[in-house]
Amino acid sequence: MANDTTHEVACYGGAIPSYSFTGNHGISYVKGTTIHLDATYRPHDLTSTNPATIQYQVVYNGNVYDSPVLQFGEQNEAECVHGLWGMLNDGRVGGYFQPRANTGAALSATWSNITYAPCGQVGTVAIRPEKLNTNSHGRLVTAFIEPPTGSSPSDIDVGSILLNGSLGVAGGSPSEVVNFGGAPSLLVKFSRFGLIGAVGGSGSVTVTGLIGCDCFAATGQVDPVALPALAQPADGSVLSGGAETQVQWQKTSDPTVDLVSSYDGGATWNIEAENIPNTGSYTWSVPSVNASGVRLGVVEIAFADPTGLVTDAELGESGGFQIASAAGVGDGALSFALRKVWPSPARGAFSVTFSLPTSGRATLSLFDVGGRLVTSREVGALGAGLHSVTLGQREALRPGLYLVRLTQAGKSLTGRALVVQ
Repeated sequence: MANDTTHEVACYGGAIPSYSFTGNHGISYVKGTTIHLDATYRPHDLTSTNPATIQYQVVYNGNVYDSPVLQFGEQNEAECVHGLWGMLNDGRVGGYFQPRANTGAALSATWSNITYAPCGQVGTVAIRPEKLNTNSHGRLVTAFIEPPTGSSPSDIDVGSILLNGSLGVAGGSPSEVVNFGGAPSLLVKFSRFGLIGAVGGSGSVTVTGLIGCDCFAATGQVDPVALPALAQPADGSVLSGGAETQVQWQKTSDPTVDLVSSYDGGATWNIEAENIPNTGSYTWSVPSVNASGVRLGVVEIAFADPTGLVTDAELGESGGFQIASAAGVGDGALSFALRKVWPSPARGAFSVTFSLPTSGRATLSLFDVGGRLVTSREVGALGAGLHSVTLGQREALRPGLYLVRLTQAGKSLTGRALVVQ
């Protein structure tokens, strides 16, 4: 597993216990530089109670790094293993080196100026959305890894996956085999912000990992794009609470968009209006609040992956502006807004944060993706202001996509929640 310039310093191969000097010592190998590796193998009894052990030592840039003494484990002989409990055979360290110690003697070998050979198996990776807004607020980005011909995506070791040599799969995110573009592929998710940092401006993506007993490399492309500013509201402007203002953006081919807002400088976002005709303009009723650091964004549904998770792509975002209102409440809490559904994905229960302008009757409802009502709560009695309610504790939600709907005085807002196992 390699890229053109740097690489993890690690030891793999056959039944050899793997060890990452990058993960444990923070070092990264630069191709073409000199590296010394000592591997000391002791066969012991080759039994489960007294297995073979191996210890690695790397000398790099004048520094010495040691691994602990690592024990071999009982392996499945059908899975690329030469012997039980630690026969050191066909061990790969970076390039292809074959130390052998089939006698009872300990083995110590030193290699220098290692060249990391590229993986022989090549596949493809598709990132969705393909246009990656550099300051969009979606937390995860979906990737579909199609392995090399003759290999199954189910054989990919998800924990070994690295994007551009540095970014692993997002912890706790779903991964499953799906049909994408007519081919079986492994669906995984990466942190959006981590991915932006890993691809830089080139957009070139190389995903490496272990598949069965070998390594693979899958290549693809994602285009980082600068998020355009909304034509209105203007950066630094002051809007009057209770008035109306025109929100303007550059329209696309999608028929509808959503308008989202933030009252904390972009840290958290809520839905102001959804399914707006994508005409490039919308009349927004400014809430009667006093607030600074307000931002608006216009988003479109860019892609819904096979797990049901919807990825929003922003078409534009305003700079920060203020709202001034003689009768304001100070923090924007009295607007009618579905502010946050979190965590997402959730493992069972999740929380819904919303605000109500009055104490009139209001309902918070949860629907499954087929439109069937799962549960409903009357929340108007909570009164005007900002509230948080937990859903899913009593309902034993199954994995899948759910819709959260807040209604009051003839208005409704809808959010999405993904529940995973």
